[in-house]
Amino acid sequence: MFIAHNMIYMNGIDFKTFDLEEYKNIPFDQGIKSLHLGVNFCIVHGNDGNVYGIGDNTYGELGNIAASTTQFTKLNLGFENQIKQIAVGARHVLFLLNNRELYFMGDNSEGQGCTYVVRIPEPTKIEFDTDEKVESIHCGNTHNLIVTEKGDVFA
Repeated sequence: MFIAHNMIYMNGIDFKTFDLEEYKNIPFDQGIKSLHLGVNFCIVHGNDGNVYGIGDNTYGELGNIAASTTQFTKLNLGFENQIKQIAVGARHVLFLLNNRELYFMGDNSEGQGCTYVVRIPEPTKIEFDTDEKVESIHCGNTHNLIVTEKGDVFA
């Protein structure tokens, strides 16, 4: 997947079958603030403040929408226009809001979402023991790193 001239192009017919000879354009008219790729899904933070998803949603990584591999669908997060940063792992998503609250959805089989539920299709707030405000978020395949305003790192 790549962006050129504010257009999104995907390689292959879906997120699991690829054809290196051909790319297809996936319509996205809202303007792209940021694009984030998981293993079999993609999330776009649009210039309109909303978040859109495409691809596999087996673990709830796209929330509570009916997933599509041919078009972007607006996610129902409940905090649109409040997102400071998005980070994506293999099958999970972190959202850092402007007020520095942190939310998670998707695969939690490795404890990425700090709860005991394995699949989390609704944005769930992550609480952790610090008075410091979260400055940035980062995801690996099955883990997260949270950097605070003082430079402390939580994993």
